[in-house]
Amino acid sequence: MRNSNIYLDLRKKISMEQVANIINNLPIQSVLISKKAFDTDKTKISKRINYMVYMDKDEQLDKLDKDITIVSAYQEQLEQIKSKGYKTGYYVKVVDRETLDLAWQEGIKHDVLIIEFKDPTNIPLELVIAQIENNKANVALFKVVNSVEDAKIASQVLERGTDGVVITDLSSDNLQKINVLTDETQKINLQEVIVDKIEYIGMGDRTCIDTTSLMGVDEGMIIGSTSAGGIMVCSETHYLPYMELRPFRVNAGAVHSYVMAPDNTSRYLSELEVGKTLMCVSTNGTARKVSVGRSKTEKRPLLLIKGRIGETPINVVLQDDWHVRVMGVDGKPKNITELKKGDKLFGCLMEPGRHVGLNVSETIMEK
Repeated sequence: MRNSNIYLDLRKKISMEQVANIINNLPIQSVLISKKAFDTDKTKISKRINYMVYMDKDEQLDKLDKDITIVSAYQEQLEQIKSKGYKTGYYVKVVDRETLDLAWQEGIKHDVLIIEFKDPTNIPLELVIAQIENNKANVALFKVVNSVEDAKIASQVLERGTDGVVITDLSSDNLQKINVLTDETQKINLQEVIVDKIEYIGMGDRTCIDTTSLMGVDEGMIIGSTSAGGIMVCSETHYLPYMELRPFRVNAGAVHSYVMAPDNTSRYLSELEVGKTLMCVSTNGTARKVSVGRSKTEKRPLLLIKGRIGETPINVVLQDDWHVRVMGVDGKPKNITELKKGDKLFGCLMEPGRHVGLNVSETIMEK
């Protein structure tokens, strides 16, 4: 679940200082706050934060910008707000069949529908999702939830899920879980690469990727010389006898290589620069976004590793040095200078045929 789809319910925090203390150090980008809090000093909060402002029945629209979504539980008030050009959100508590029908019938008239359900069952939510789809309504559906576990379930109901959630539990334990939830992870299909050949190919330009994140011993990046896929190159989190570890770094190999990026894209190592986003991959197939802090290229001796995933040839060109590791299918790093034919490594196939990192359907041959 993307962090832009997760709102913290801060309506009980009546000052911006209280709000800022909670969210300025979190990856959360969105909050639901009271109008009273919003009317106080907004400069205390990071400019990255999105707002939905909750208005009580008798509150007025003064000081509110037109690009802010105004949320209310009162239909008549929302119609007045909507007539003045504001985006509107309907907040409703569903306690029975009557309020369930009211939720979707009124909700589809607005930009956002936020539902707080009395009962733990997800059947009422399924009915709302079905009605929104049946009416082809252009409304963003949010469910009020208490826990991160409930948020995950809400995002998967009927294989469609809600468009987002509003989380009410602001305890430190739950906020820490939200940090994990908003890492924007995805699953990739790690596969077995059987090594066919290892060969020294001379000097060349090699790039190290320094990220703004610390990586674990089970993490690395998918690097390959062809668009068909690549091999998992380990982060520098493993023992080095003559130097300190660099847990933010992947010694990624020759500058012509591809590295896996978000949304089924890739980047050439030669084009990396500070701020670019790549995928850090774990041995369990979980991939998370990391940002490039620095790309460092130097001339080094290079080693070619050729292998295959099934019948698809895969290769990677890395710095010829003992401290460079690739990940074995047993979850243990292997020094590339000690690799031999028949070794089994983690790798990943990607759809071939990429221009500027994007997949293009075409006939392509790479050797």
